[in-house]
Amino acid sequence: MTANNNVVKITAKTALKGKWLNSIVAVLTIIFSFFIGVLSTSFLDYVFGGTVASIFFCLYALFLLFPLFMGALRYFWHLISGDVLNPVSVFYYFSEKVLFIKSLSFLFHLFLKFLPIALLIFLPVVFVWFIAEGKLFSVLDIPLPMWTADLNYVYKILRPVSAVVFSLIALKYYMSPFLLVADENMAIDEAIYMSKVISRKTLIDFIYLIFCFIGWYLLSLFIFPMIYTLPYALTAYCVHCRFAVADYNKHLKQSFEESLPTYSVGI
Repeated sequence: MTANNNVVKITAKTALKGKWLNSIVAVLTIIFSFFIGVLSTSFLDYVFGGTVASIFFCLYALFLLFPLFMGALRYFWHLISGDVLNPVSVFYYFSEKVLFIKSLSFLFHLFLKFLPIALLIFLPVVFVWFIAEGKLFSVLDIPLPMWTADLNYVYKILRPVSAVVFSLIALKYYMSPFLLVADENMAIDEAIYMSKVISRKTLIDFIYLIFCFIGWYLLSLFIFPMIYTLPYALTAYCVHCRFAVADYNKHLKQSFEESLPTYSVGI
């Protein structure tokens, strides 16, 4: 069991104490970039249609927002470690070509990891929808059976269930971004693998932490509070991950010591 969420939140607030201004400046870059992307997407949607707008936003998120997010994560990791960086350091992954490619490569690795899982989980949902909407019978040019109407209820249940199952599987890799910024010499595959290993013990705690922040997420819908909620949430995430890694290392050390042979000498 890692540190409980109350300890995580208290530690996060302590780390942010006296450093709120720098932290707010750091996240403002992400917030402004996100809304510039949203406004640009809306404009493209109006002029060129939804397909062009969707492609643009995906590329915008890939090449700008994600490297910025990784840079912000690195900033808050250093903050909880007692090393306050310049807020401009959120552009760290744009500072060198190698770093920029590394951030994109990490996202690509995760995509390849999630793709077969998503296909396995969501293909049945697509198949049920295809039949429920009558697409299959339209292709085969046969009358639509009456029982297909019942499949709409199956589809409505299967879709959220599949989304929950996929989310739970994907969350096994929640620590991988932290591991990459905490140890810049760690390989991407290693970070993804170690996240899967460590999260076996900490995933429930992390899910509970997410639910603990629901009130803050709802407050963020008013936009302005995001300058407070985003630094707090990112710091809490880093604190949780640090505790999780420390707990894993402690468990590993104990397991190693217990595996060593012991001797007792009688007199």
